Amino acid sequence: MSTTSSPQGGSSPSHKEEINWQLPPIWQPIEIFFLPHPQYHSVAGPCIAHLFYGSGPLKKCERHFVALMTAAHHDCLFLHDLHEREFEREGGQFHWLSGLKHMQNPCEKKYHTLDKFIHLISHQPWRVNGEVLKNVIREEDDVIWSLNQLVHAANIVAVTNALCAMVHGLGQIEPMSATQNELNRRTLRAEWNAKELRKSVHNKEVDYLVSRMASLRKIRRDDTESEEVEEEDPVPPATPTEESMAPFFSLTDGDENDSQNAQAHAYTVQSPLAYRDFACRDDPAKTYKIHEFDWDHAFNMINDVDPISADLFDKRFELMQNLTYNTMGDYNNIDTSEYRLAIWNYIHALFGIRHDDYEYQKVNELLSRQMKTFVKTCVCYPERMTEELRNHVMPDFTSSERIHALLIIIEARCQANLLYFTRALNNYYVILNQDQKERRRHN
Repeated sequence: MSTTSSPQGGSSPSHKEEINWQLPPIWQPIEIFFLPHPQYHSVAGPCIAHLFYGSGPLKKCERHFVALMTAAHHDCLFLHDLHEREFEREGGQFHWLSGLKHMQNPCEKKYHTLDKFIHLISHQPWRVNGEVLKNVIREEDDVIWSLNQLVHAANIVAVTNALCAMVHGLGQIEPMSATQNELNRRTLRAEWNAKELRKSVHNKEVDYLVSRMASLRKIRRDDTESEEVEEEDPVPPATPTEESMAPFFSLTDGDENDSQNAQAHAYTVQSPLAYRDFACRDDPAKTYKIHEFDWDHAFNMINDVDPISADLFDKRFELMQNLTYNTMGDYNNIDTSEYRLAIWNYIHALFGIRHDDYEYQKVNELLSRQMKTFVKTCVCYPERMTEELRNHVMPDFTSSERIHALLIIIEARCQANLLYFTRALNNYYVILNQDQKERRRHN
């Protein structure tokens, strides 16, 4: 496979690389949920395959160990089992599976520095900055992680955090292959359960959503027509402040006490940490204004190091922001864009990312409290997901639509991770330039 050299060390794949587009059978229990949405499967599958099995600066066993470190934070047994098996299959050192405390060789200390990054990005990503990355990359004057390696690891962490949300959102997934007949029966069972639940609770959520989305489109059309006949320049809407955004950063109640599952203790030496509502944070992080560092900026930074991953991530995000079948429950020919955008922007808001051009009251108008609780649990503390919450959210939706919503959830979560990482990487470059100027001045 052809690669391009990087001045930071390691290698990055070129656009001409032949990617193995197929994931190994061990991924089947989760990959099967991509199949109802073939367009998504066509980009998500290759993205995962490239990160874990394609060419890259990290050894294949190391990639699975990074995913193990990440999955442990969310008590994701399916992914823990998957990556543990793949780590062993790819020739990983057995003692690594006993945890970081058993990894004391000089070549293994890099995972101790990566530990804090995974710890923060998995629970409170707004705390990841240039100084955090500097401490990951360097230990005193020793370069522990090349830039290529760090970007590769960060991409794996983002995807694994997202997959943890999906696994917990779906429910128990056994780490075994299933036959097509079993999968068909599982789908039919899920459809029947959804219909029975719909009958029992007499839920009218879809009826309300269809009506509300139609009202929002009418308001938007009326506003557009008013602007066309307006002679004077309209007064621009006030930019939302952090105080006015607080209700949307904390739209659901939750236990924010620091906690950590026992499994994570083996793969981190950090103090226990959990997600906290962004508006209630006790750190100096400011609201992330998307117009100051958007996905285009993040894409360019990843593209400089790994153009294949950057392209696949870009396709994933663009697809999930636009994919629609124009259906909702028993309704056809429905414009669902407002609903899909409400989910996406709500997730960004949970992590302190603000879109100034978005009217956040739409979140409360379109997402029920139960849906917001489900979304927040998926992306902020997926290990707290309950069977009751899974069974009673989106009762009027078909199984395919529920999976579609979950795919939107995990892609918004993944993008939030990458936005914070690449912004921190940009900040690291600034720190690096300042340090170099300081050294030249003293020489």
